[in-house]
Amino acid sequence: MSARQHGFTMIELVVAITISVIVVGFIASFIAVPVQAHLGQARRSELAASAEAVTHWMSRDVRRALPNSVRVATVGGRPSVEMISFQEVSIYRDDTLTAGTADNAFDVVAAPAVGGQFVVINNLGTGIQSAYAAATRVRATAQVVVGNTTIGLNPAFNFVAQSPRRRAFLVPAAPVIRYECDLVARTLRRYDGLAVTAAMAAVPGGTPSTLIARDVTACTFTAPPAPVANQDHGGLMRIRVTISRVTNGATDSLRIMKQLKVEEAS
Repeated sequence: MSARQHGFTMIELVVAITISVIVVGFIASFIAVPVQAHLGQARRSELAASAEAVTHWMSRDVRRALPNSVRVATVGGRPSVEMISFQEVSIYRDDTLTAGTADNAFDVVAAPAVGGQFVVINNLGTGIQSAYAAATRVRATAQVVVGNTTIGLNPAFNFVAQSPRRRAFLVPAAPVIRYECDLVARTLRRYDGLAVTAAMAAVPGGTPSTLIARDVTACTFTAPPAPVANQDHGGLMRIRVTISRVTNGATDSLRIMKQLKVEEAS
């Protein structure tokens, strides 16, 4: 009695492999569609989060900016917008402040909570009525000494004009906030605590910043029109930022277009 050898023939093996490939292909096709959809949704969610960060930060800072202090420029090839922040605003008694005369103090309705800063009154953002007029803020600000309901000026200071709404803005010593698009690094960064300069200059290397968005491929800032003295209305600053991201050969782009209300009344 002889033993029979059992096994697969070459044809059976080829047929089995072919069927396995077909089955695996069907399974992969069913899995690939939801996986790709999930990855695409994740990319779009990341873009939406970046857009939300841009609008959140810029809206907040523009809303809190000193009236007429928003300005734009392209610095070193980088579209930029900056503004002066303020810590507090006080209503002053106009009979204690005389425009055109050097004052060493004036009275306010309520005592400010902060001191040792600078005062800005009736900033129009142009000429000698600009808080950017010089690094020392000559003719726009003066050092503050707060006592009760009196703000002392040291040294005495000559304000150019009264505020139509009798508002005195208290700003810190380094009050400038800047947003800067670096289209080479593809980033949008926020700087704060910058010194006042007459014109927008390059930020010194190594200055701390906050990364607001990555993969920025286009960036445009449009400043509001120049204000008209004593007109109580606001302007609009326009921002357009494009974020593009390539993942595994797939490109997703999102353009952020927003108009931000800028207060002009001082």
